Amino acid sequence: MSMRLFLLWLLLIPGLGTRGRYHIWQYLMKHPDTPLPLPLAEILQLGGVKRPQWDKIRTSLNDESTWQQCLHTPFVTLADAAYPTLLRQIDLPPVVLFFQGDLTLANTYTIGIVGSRQPSLYGAQILRDWIPGIAQAGLTTVSGLAAGVDGMVHAQTLLHHGKTIAVIGNGLQRIYPSSHQQLQPQVGQHGLILSEYLPMDGPQRWHFPERNRIIAGLSRQVLIIEARERSGSLITGMLALDENREVLAVPGRINDENSAGCNALIVAGAQPVTSVADVLTNYLNSYWLL
Repeated sequence: MSMRLFLLWLLLIPGLGTRGRYHIWQYLMKHPDTPLPLPLAEILQLGGVKRPQWDKIRTSLNDESTWQQCLHTPFVTLADAAYPTLLRQIDLPPVVLFFQGDLTLANTYTIGIVGSRQPSLYGAQILRDWIPGIAQAGLTTVSGLAAGVDGMVHAQTLLHHGKTIAVIGNGLQRIYPSSHQQLQPQVGQHGLILSEYLPMDGPQRWHFPERNRIIAGLSRQVLIIEARERSGSLITGMLALDENREVLAVPGRINDENSAGCNALIVAGAQPVTSVADVLTNYLNSYWLL
């Protein structure tokens, strides 16, 4: 079995999470002559699966239908040269990414843009005003295809003939939210959609914090439009700071719930931006440092 097929097969093992799969990858990098596939017991041990679960897992591995779906969905693994360069550098990169669209966009100059699922008129206006300049400058926008700011980022980028990447918290064969029945296929056709979940997986609450690390990891800089004090956008910004990415935040009124997260990020070290010119100046400064 090749390394890339082995990494794909790991996705079918119940109880083996994101960190467990990455630990197995790290082990294989330290022991490159290890024959594949590894015995299941060794996989479960390396992946941190508790022993009482092993027998149950052994009886649930023969899912040929799901395996065929995986094989017939385009994917890239950590073993492939085409794997996004920036994403390799993060603390916990996904071992496998399914994709739809132009994978080369992941290695362009990327800017993550995230914000509230219920943006204010202020946040929506900033997007409408700033996205045209960002798209025209040739930056590839990255967001999560969620309701609110995320969806607006993708839609506005495509409207202004830019390139965009959506990192989703469900499988590629599922559309979420349902209001994106038209938008998701458009992103897949004209941009790129990425998912670390099996093609038919539906969205789960824990998928979205996991998804946020990929948005941060793919982005050379991350722009937070609006964020509440406890929100996925704030998590994405903090993850980006942890990964030494440039984090830009739109400041807001100190008594505005939608701006509490942005203001907190600025206190934590994010750069305040008040115009698209600030964003593009930061891009140019970063570009010359590459």
